[in-house]
Amino acid sequence: MDLKTDVEAILCREQSALKTANIFWSLAREKILMKEVKKVTSSVRNAFRQEICNSIGIKRCSLSDFTYNMAMKYKRGGAGENLDQMYMVHSAILRRFAFEHQHLLHVDKPESTGDDDEFSGAMSPSPLGK
Repeated sequence: MDLKTDVEAILCREQSALKTANIFWSLAREKILMKEVKKVTSSVRNAFRQEICNSIGIKRCSLSDFTYNMAMKYKRGGAGENLDQMYMVHSAILRRFAFEHQHLLHVDKPESTGDDDEFSGAMSPSPLGK
C-alpha cells in the first residue's frame, strides 16, 4: 500500500479522535488537506529512505538500534514495551535491499574497519540484479 492512501484512510476513519470531522464535510477543505497529506507523506518517505541509507552508510548502526529508532520516530505510539519482531524483519529486508542496491540510493560506502561486517556472510548479492 501507499503511505498517502493509508494516511487518508486513517484520517477519514478516525475523524472524531483526530478532530478533523469539520474538514470532511467541505470538498474544498478536504482537497487542501489531501494536498498537504501528499506533500507531507512524500517528505516522510524521503526522510525514511535517508535514514535507511544512513544506517548502512558512514553513520551505520546495528539492526536492533535502527529498528527501535525508526519505530520511535515513525510508528504511531512509538516502540512501546514489546516491539513486534516483524518490524525488525521488515527493517532487515529494507536495509539489505539498500545495501545490495547502493547505486540506486547514492549511499556513501563505509570505510572498512576490519571488524566482521554486519552484512557479510550467508547473503550475497543476487546475480539477477546485475
